[in-house]
Amino acid sequence: MDFSEEMIDEILKIFQVESEEIISRLNNNLLDLEKNPNNKDAILMLFRDAHSLKGASRMVGFNNAQILAHKMEDVLGLAKENKISLNFKVVNILYKTVDFLSELIQKSIQKGQEIYSEDISQQVSILDSVSEYAVEGNQKITQI
Repeated sequence: MDFSEEMIDEILKIFQVESEEIISRLNNNLLDLEKNPNNKDAILMLFRDAHSLKGASRMVGFNNAQILAHKMEDVLGLAKENKISLNFKVVNILYKTVDFLSELIQKSIQKGQEIYSEDISQQVSILDSVSEYAVEGNQKITQI
């Protein structure tokens, strides 16, 4: 189905509002998690919001944002399953990912199409490293 330019603009406006709300909740829940690293409710809300951002990004064709949100969701899923502890380093990585996602989404919306940055693959690698350490049973994440 082909969309008119007006329809695309409207879809991106809706996505912008939704993504800003999700990013705000992600930041707030990360702040709560920083204060109480064992807050299972915050972890669950973070997981759900990462999942929602992943789906919304996919709907508008922002594949890079979708990939980053998916990798973030993977890390949070491990935390939800008690396979990783969300220590200071991991929370800091998640903060940086949220900031990066916010910037990536805003620039893509302004341009009217997805943008690419070399930093995307670097951030994906960092998130993959967190997941790999958890899978290997190293919950300290000291080498990141």
